[in-house]
Amino acid sequence: MPSVLNIFFTLLSISHVTYGTKVRQLWEFSNTSQWVENIGIRPSGHLLLNTFDQGKMYTIDPSTENPVPSVAIQLPGVTALTGITEIEPDIFAISGGNPNATSGAFLYGSGKIFVVDFRGRVPHINNQPLIKRAVEIPDSKLLNGIASLPLNPYIVLSVDSKLGCIYRTDTLSGHVDVIYKSDKLSPTPGTATPVGANGLKVRGGYLYLTNSEQYFLARLKVSETGNVLGPLEIIKHLPTNPTQHPDDFWIAQDGTFYVAAFTTAVLKITAGGQVSTVVDESGTVTSGGSNGKGGQVIEIDLVSK
Repeated sequence: MPSVLNIFFTLLSISHVTYGTKVRQLWEFSNTSQWVENIGIRPSGHLLLNTFDQGKMYTIDPSTENPVPSVAIQLPGVTALTGITEIEPDIFAISGGNPNATSGAFLYGSGKIFVVDFRGRVPHINNQPLIKRAVEIPDSKLLNGIASLPLNPYIVLSVDSKLGCIYRTDTLSGHVDVIYKSDKLSPTPGTATPVGANGLKVRGGYLYLTNSEQYFLARLKVSETGNVLGPLEIIKHLPTNPTQHPDDFWIAQDGTFYVAAFTTAVLKITAGGQVSTVVDESGTVTSGGSNGKGGQVIEIDLVSK
């Protein structure tokens, strides 16, 4: 029986599609400040879009023919929202901070992880979701990908793309510590792409991650509470391409990785290490480019027999 896998990415303009896939642009923001950094999926199927738009998270329903986003919540004290992961049904941990306009690094003391409950509402604030907690990580320079631990989902791991470290945050107690730090997770000094480890996922006892500047996909073996149990393993070195930096990703049931390659493509990496392009862009960059448009959200249907 054929099956369809629906995955969602934040990308730039897409013009070429590999045979066997179907791509639909759900929305493209009109403003460069509405940079879409990451996507969460609610149990309802609605998407949560983290942006660099004054701490605003947008929501959009991909099941409608012409979806239009609306503001779900504006988180206080931060201008940019980065990672997002579900820690309970319809409760999400969200990282954010105030990036410097030149370096992109968070201003000191601005890094935070919020816990937002979409099951609870605040009637006097436009009926927005309930902010249950905000955990400060003042030393962080760029909190990015975030993932919860399957057996202890209230514990989240988040990568710092500037410092090259992984934080562990207990969203119940507010305790934060560093479980891993390595030059392999940080950008090379003086690089044109000052972002190291980026996307983060936990699956099958491993923490998987991408490094945008060093072009690889890797993993760390971790315990059920997030302790690191072994060395960093490089799964795949990717071709160096200034328009295809590995960013956030999704892991299919068969172990295939689908990687958003900033700024122009989605790559497929099989469990055997074969790399192919699912979609790519051959025109002009649209997000944050000269045309002044913002982030683009696309849906990809992957049909397998």
